Amino acid sequence: MRERIALAGIEASIGIVVLALFLMFGILAVVGVGIGIASGHFAIPASGIAGYLVGVVVVGWWTRLVVRDLTAVRVVTVEDDGRWKLTGPLGIPRGSIAADVGRTVAVQTKDTTILQGPVRSYTQIWAVIEAADGRRWTTSRGPVSTARRAFERLRDLARG
Repeated sequence: MRERIALAGIEASIGIVVLALFLMFGILAVVGVGIGIASGHFAIPASGIAGYLVGVVVVGWWTRLVVRDLTAVRVVTVEDDGRWKLTGPLGIPRGSIAADVGRTVAVQTKDTTILQGPVRSYTQIWAVIEAADGRRWTTSRGPVSTARRAFERLRDLARG
């Protein structure tokens, strides 16, 4: 029987789209200010250049986070024949693992702090799925409180 295991909710996909849009504006700002500085349209002191470089680093870090989340696996569908289909947060296929190929699921957790109005700490959970042929995928991250059962089910399926 076909089984669909959602490792993160649809809100994860919506959040990634919003963050990607903000990132696009950040990249446009960095490029625009960089062109303005290089062409001499902006007379900026050395401290302003340092601030600009900090902005470039922040946008680079943000880009890495958005790309990581866009390439993650959000849904694992176990087909009737035992094949795993891995799908990303926007419904884009990330890969598949044939029924006769071994697989492992290494579940990981990490305490993290976010600003959501007040400062809030919680534990993130995600997994690394590895096929016996060496291919690896990282899943979407989410709070342990909402995703633990899905990750435990995925690990149980990998064990057979």
